[in-house]
Amino acid sequence: MVLMFTLFLSLWCGLSAQEGFPKSPQELDIIEKKIGEARTILKRDAGRLWGRGMWNDSLLIIDTQHNGVLSCVNLNGSRQLQGALYYLPLENGELNYVNTVQTLRGEEFVTVLDSYVKDDLTILHETFHKLHFSLVNDLSADPISYLDGFEARILLRSEFSALKNAITAMNHNASEDSILAFIRDAFLFRKIRQTRFAAFVPRELELETVEGLAVYTSFKLSRIPNKFLLILREIDNRTAAESLTRAFAYASGAAYGFILDYLGLDWRADLADRRVFDFLKIYETDHLKREIEIEDGEIEAARSRNGYQKIEQEESIRKERTDKLTAFYQKLFFEKGVVKVDIPKPVAGFNMSYDMNGTFVLEGEGTVYSSVSGTDTQKRYFGNFEMKSALGEGGALMIDSADQYTFIFPKPLKVEKAKIVGEKYSITLNSGWKLSKTEAGNYRIVKEDKP
Repeated sequence: MVLMFTLFLSLWCGLSAQEGFPKSPQELDIIEKKIGEARTILKRDAGRLWGRGMWNDSLLIIDTQHNGVLSCVNLNGSRQLQGALYYLPLENGELNYVNTVQTLRGEEFVTVLDSYVKDDLTILHETFHKLHFSLVNDLSADPISYLDGFEARILLRSEFSALKNAITAMNHNASEDSILAFIRDAFLFRKIRQTRFAAFVPRELELETVEGLAVYTSFKLSRIPNKFLLILREIDNRTAAESLTRAFAYASGAAYGFILDYLGLDWRADLADRRVFDFLKIYETDHLKREIEIEDGEIEAARSRNGYQKIEQEESIRKERTDKLTAFYQKLFFEKGVVKVDIPKPVAGFNMSYDMNGTFVLEGEGTVYSSVSGTDTQKRYFGNFEMKSALGEGGALMIDSADQYTFIFPKPLKVEKAKIVGEKYSITLNSGWKLSKTEAGNYRIVKEDKP
């Protein structure tokens, strides 16, 4: 996650080694091949998928081991390797190590970690983000907290089970009646869930539009022949995550996109004209020509076809673990000393990346991130932080309020000038900020008083 971000990757250029460059010729050959493949795919698409060409030559490949970037743009201070490729060493903190759009020395670039250039899926995914956010730039991609609740998880997992059955049936060329039955089941579970939790649906659709369409695009354009196996793998990977609050969108968007294609619907309206893609509404309006009716008989049949009882049993066991995590984090953040710091909205230039499988919704409070880093790229806020932990061992709590984000860290072990060190984390303060002791053994990071 990045508090304010746009995600994308694209570009091709010739790559070759030069003496003194930190990457080997073999590594550069792989980068050249994969970026070249992506360029060919996107050039060949020529705007057919979304009505607009996606190719763009703004790209920085981050060399994570040596803190530098590969670029096809001759940046100030960079050196040419060969042909159109340049290498620029970075100063610490100039870029966050994430696949996203970031500002470097006053200019916006797409940044891609070198480890993510190994397949064209990531490149195509990030390229779509660039196009999408150039047209619609106000969508939220924050986690949807209710999706980790007991009832919501059962319904969402049932929906995914039906999606998996539908895609499997499509992959095996099953009968149309069988495929359509599983498709109806998926939309029925979705209808029930979104009706019961209607207040969360607008933000849910924004996240699903952001990430789901990107995954759909990468699968649709990929040279991998069996797209259905890609979707099935995505569903399995995302539903296996500890938290579904953000992971769900990657799988649901891809699956529903291919399902709407199977139904022969002309659903890919120009991205600039449709702010969010509501798959349920598209299905009801363009295919059924009516709204889905929630009837007891249909619900029972859908449950029977998609393993509802097993899902319910698994979620009951999971709830026991959830209750233990809740007790642990309530004690960690509200019964012991903590460090608090605020980031006022709107946020600009503060990037936060995290392991989405290591998050936990602390009901009524916020979201716990067990493995997370935050980088103040423009030094507008308190500084940078890094948390390395696992769920049930540690973490940082983020509270999202109307006018600010509040981060809460466990009580520090030591403070060394601008460095705050905890058992599982460290915070590096920017100049002009300090750690101040407050009530009951707590601390708050605040601006220093000007003389």
